[in-house]
Amino acid sequence: MNILQIFFTAFFTVVGVIASAPLYAMAIPLPHTFFITNHLTKPPLTPSYQHYNEQPYWQAFQKFLPLSYQLDARNRPIEYFWSWRQHQIHVDHFPVVEAKAKLILVHGLSTHGRHMSIILGKPMAEAGYEVFSLDLPLYGLTRTDNNHEVLYEHWVKMLNDFIVQEARKDTLPIFIYGLSAGGMLAYHAGSQNPYVKGVMGSSFLDLSRPEVREHTIRFYRFIDHLMPGLKLSSDTPIRHVRLPLSLVAKVRYTVNHPEAMNTLLLDPSSAGNRLSLGFFDSFIHYQPISKQQKQNQPPLLLTLFENDSWTPSKVNDVFIRSLKPSQVHVVNIPHAGHLPIEPQGLQQLHKSVIQFIEQYRSP
Repeated sequence: MNILQIFFTAFFTVVGVIASAPLYAMAIPLPHTFFITNHLTKPPLTPSYQHYNEQPYWQAFQKFLPLSYQLDARNRPIEYFWSWRQHQIHVDHFPVVEAKAKLILVHGLSTHGRHMSIILGKPMAEAGYEVFSLDLPLYGLTRTDNNHEVLYEHWVKMLNDFIVQEARKDTLPIFIYGLSAGGMLAYHAGSQNPYVKGVMGSSFLDLSRPEVREHTIRFYRFIDHLMPGLKLSSDTPIRHVRLPLSLVAKVRYTVNHPEAMNTLLLDPSSAGNRLSLGFFDSFIHYQPISKQQKQNQPPLLLTLFENDSWTPSKVNDVFIRSLKPSQVHVVNIPHAGHLPIEPQGLQQLHKSVIQFIEQYRSP
């Protein structure tokens, strides 16, 4: 490990320790980039809320969407916890009588499952599909044992196991939609699962490529120098140091509305989250799927959001070109940001998802 790698590893470690301290214990003000407010201290891995009706952040966020998308006591999903290993995975469930298919929603790094329920869960249930929106470990209301480390490969395994569980209940075809980083997660799980009829996502990011890191990671040139050191530090206690997501990723581009963005940043279970160096290491260095899995890839839909400033269309090109062209569908969604709240964009998104499911749900 060279001097630059040592420096950046030490720098991010110190930053992580400082950012993890309660604000009232600080003798100096924190830069705005950490997005920490007076009433927020280090969030626990296990959330204090039992149900989303107790959590204020998503309720503030949904007010920026049209009234027809907002959830209330009449149309909220059923909430339950699914036991998986040492975790209690929170699930938003929209049951539908005589459903045409099952749709599993997975969020990205700056959102959680309830956001997915708002933008896709409710509309897809109204269209006749049974929907499950998951809170990944470390996010939303999912309960995580603080004594167990969470890595990206655990997300892949968890999603794969959930798919298998649902497939064994009935014969309904299963589809996955992933937002942002959830797109590649959906692909990593769906490509190795024979029960998945199709994978959909707003982006499919190969973080091994420098041009992809440039658009998605803050201080990407520093990260490129840091990556070998980060790999080394992942085998030491340093891996447990938690960094603000906003320090590592360009989360400020999540939604194209300043006030809505602020509600996400104040939420310690979504954009205001802190993740360990070990998790970031596992996320950046996750091994691509095998060539055999690519040969058996399910049909894929990429919904490109026209006004996405975080993951523009070109960052998907390298990965998309590696797939079978006949199995890939790309749809441009106008008037939509990275996390779409724009009515026109949402309507086109719903239309594209429904068309894709209907094309592939029959044997």
